[in-house]
Amino acid sequence: MQTIEDVLVELDRIIDIEQQRCSFRGYFAALYRATTERVRQGVVAGAFTDGPRMVRMDLRFAEFYIDAWRLHEARQALGSDAKPSKPWRLAFGSARLEDPLIVQHLLLGMNAHINLDLPQAAVAAAGQDLSDFKADFMQINAIIQGLLGQVQDVLDLHSPYMRRLDWWGGDKDEAFFSWSVNRARDAAWANTRLLHRVPAPLEGLVLREMELSAAAFARLIRATPVPESIRVSESDWRRPSKVAEVIADLRAIT
Repeated sequence: MQTIEDVLVELDRIIDIEQQRCSFRGYFAALYRATTERVRQGVVAGAFTDGPRMVRMDLRFAEFYIDAWRLHEARQALGSDAKPSKPWRLAFGSARLEDPLIVQHLLLGMNAHINLDLPQAAVAAAGQDLSDFKADFMQINAIIQGLLGQVQDVLDLHSPYMRRLDWWGGDKDEAFFSWSVNRARDAAWANTRLLHRVPAPLEGLVLREMELSAAAFARLIRATPVPESIRVSESDWRRPSKVAEVIADLRAIT
C-alpha cells in the first residue's frame, strides 16, 4: 500500500468479507475505515503540520491491523503457525462469542490498535525526531471525537441497551467515551516516547510489556459482566442479518 486510498481499498475488501460472513469482526473494520477516511480528509485539508508524515504513519498503522487480520485468516483457514499479537487474538476470537455488546467488540479492536499498534506506527513515521510530532499525533483525537456522535447513533439504532443509556445519560456517555479516547491516546503517546528512546537491545522487552498490558485490558473488556436482561434484550441484533446491518451502518459513517 502506497497511499491512504490503497488502505481504504483493502479495508473495503475486509469489510466485504466480514459482512458476507455476518461476522462481529466487521464492526471494528467498518469503524476503522471511517477513521482512516477522516485522516485522509485531514491530510487533504492541511489539518496536520506535516501531512506526508501523517500519511506514513497512517500506512504503517493500517499495516498492523491488516497484517493481524491476514494472520488470523491464515491461521483459521490453513492452520498456519503464525499468529497475530495477543490483543488482536482476543479481539478476533471474541467474534465467536455471543455475549459481548457491539460497543465491546469495537473497544476490543480499538484497544489492540491504539495501545499496541499506534506507538509502533508513530515511531516508524517519526524517524529520529519527535519534537514536533505531538500536535499532529493528538489531532487524531479530534478526528475520533468527531465520529463519536455518528457511532452513538448507530449504537442507539441497533442496541436497546445503548439507546437507554444514551437517553438516561444525556451527553454524559459521549463525554465518557471522549474522555476514554483521550486517555487511550495519552497512554499511546507515552508509549511512543518510551519506544522512541529505548535502547535497541531493550526494544523487544518493551514491546512485550506493551502487548501484555493491552492483552490484559482486552480480557477486562471481555470480562465486563452484562446483566442477563440486557443480553436478552440485545439478542435480536446477533442474528446474521442484523450483524450485516450494523456493519453496513458503521461503514456508512463519513
